[in-house]
Amino acid sequence: MTRSIMALLLGMVSAVAAPALPAFTTEAATPVVDPVGDWIGILDVGSPLRVALHIKRTGDKLTGTADSLDEDAFDIAVQAIVADGDRLNFEVQSIQGRYAGTWDPAKQSYVGTWTLGGRVLPLEFVRGIFPSAAAGQ
Repeated sequence: MTRSIMALLLGMVSAVAAPALPAFTTEAATPVVDPVGDWIGILDVGSPLRVALHIKRTGDKLTGTADSLDEDAFDIAVQAIVADGDRLNFEVQSIQGRYAGTWDPAKQSYVGTWTLGGRVLPLEFVRGIFPSAAAGQ
């Protein structure tokens, strides 16, 4: 019995004396991007369609509007904006469309898909604004 108590005590002392190992994680260190601001992208629907996304923060809630410049459609309400880590998702209920993207640190953009009427199209958003038509003249 003395031998088993000694073995138990030795085991406990060894465990306590062992150096602490650093904690490892399998998650990549992805920088979290603040989605607030102006974003632009080009949607290929047979011809290029310039789109803009404007995201604001009110308290802890994200709100926004979208523009379809080539269709002269502005201030379209955007709902259900969710920015979670490196993901950005939102809906445009008035046209039953939705976007799902992931932050690409190398491109400094959200790379994702726009879904509308059963079609799924690639759409990448980068920070910025489109120049006005007057700026090109």
